[in-house]
Amino acid sequence: MCRPNRLAALLSLAICLSPALPARAQDKGAAKVRILLLGDSTVIGSVCRREAPKADHLEDVIRKLLAAEADTPPTEVINQGRDGEFVRGLLDGRYAKEIAALPRVDIVLIRYGLNDRGRRKEFAANFPNDLHELAGRLQKDHPGCEVVLETTIPYFGDKADKEINDVVRSVAASDKTLVLLDTNARYAAEMKHGPDMLNYRRAKLDKVPAKYHALLPAAALKSGDVVVMDNHLDAHLRGVPGWFSDRHPNLAGYHVIGDEAARFLAPLVRARARGAGTKESKGDWKNLFDGKSLAGWKETDFFKPGKVLIKDGAIVMEKGNMMTGVTYSRGDFPKMNYEVTLEAKKLAGNDFFCTTTFPVGESFCSLVVGGWGGRVVGLSSLNGSDASENETRKEKEFEADRWYTVRLRVTPKRIEAWIDKDRMVDLDSEGLRITTRIECIPSRPFGIATWDTAGAVRNIRVRSLTEPAKDKAP
Repeated sequence: MCRPNRLAALLSLAICLSPALPARAQDKGAAKVRILLLGDSTVIGSVCRREAPKADHLEDVIRKLLAAEADTPPTEVINQGRDGEFVRGLLDGRYAKEIAALPRVDIVLIRYGLNDRGRRKEFAANFPNDLHELAGRLQKDHPGCEVVLETTIPYFGDKADKEINDVVRSVAASDKTLVLLDTNARYAAEMKHGPDMLNYRRAKLDKVPAKYHALLPAAALKSGDVVVMDNHLDAHLRGVPGWFSDRHPNLAGYHVIGDEAARFLAPLVRARARGAGTKESKGDWKNLFDGKSLAGWKETDFFKPGKVLIKDGAIVMEKGNMMTGVTYSRGDFPKMNYEVTLEAKKLAGNDFFCTTTFPVGESFCSLVVGGWGGRVVGLSSLNGSDASENETRKEKEFEADRWYTVRLRVTPKRIEAWIDKDRMVDLDSEGLRITTRIECIPSRPFGIATWDTAGAVRNIRVRSLTEPAKDKAP
């Protein structure tokens, strides 16, 4: 047996001689899903890395949040963002050596546009062509990879940001191989809690009154560049010219971006791990919504419903007289031993925004999400009692403009449901009389509806349950 000091020395030597791993990669493990991040300074976050090198940066946040999902495989998130980069510059510059040459990539998130708008000649004509070219080259160099276009974060102001993001949305909508992630909407929603809460503060030292220099980071006194990650000096320096003008994300901003990306990626990662793109077998996830049209769906025949439209990769159900919704129309939805998952958010109103009606054998039931004033979750109906009255009733606060993951599992003796990671329903259904309320009958066999509220849904998927999957919690 080695003595302790010799063992420590051997371990240190082994670590030193081990080949270096990519920055921020996950721990070693089989079947990792590899996720590549491409974009500009708002992706790489070089100032945050410099000021807080030990903090969780964007790729860390995404990886850790995906790892916290009980049924997702391990991932490796590779951040290849670059300060000042635009799509044409990437394609003509480092793409061949640094991107095409990467080992297998499964999913790519692309967030460009801020620099393209200022540096790409004839932006309106060339930026969409550049995005198409980049997507095509990625699909060629990394066969089978899924390419996701992201909208930019709020940066220049509403008009300029819209000019960029309208192009991104248009490109995603025009190519069936591309998927859209609306990062802008989530980031803007979070900024409502405070317009400067997600950006760092920056100013030149000579603009800061001398009496406050003792409060500044030591590095600022040497470099002459004052950078503060949060608001702790705002009480003193909010009047300094330019203090709030830099709109790059701080660490909190990257947590918002990372959280939205992880929510969006979770179903893609699960599908990738289960062999999406191959012939479906029992247990595989099946996408019910293509993100671009109502193919396979119909507007539910409610009384004076609101409009239903496709926007930013989601089905939007506008507020109607009472109920608005969509019903799956292909006739192949399972009746038993299945799971269904979707993402939903409340856009406006104070009642349910994604109540889901589903088969239970030869009967039907509805999972109410945010009913009776906006907080009630439960099943309607059990032995004639609504979700507001029966044993499945729970209450949960739902924020507007936030995506929630809803998951439902139906087996012969049990109905279960989760919202994000919270198990909201765990019902022994044996012997119960299961029905829907009369208002939800038009949603059968499978449909999603709102009540006096506007809502949106996306990433709607279903799978038949294999025996092992029946026992596995999400």
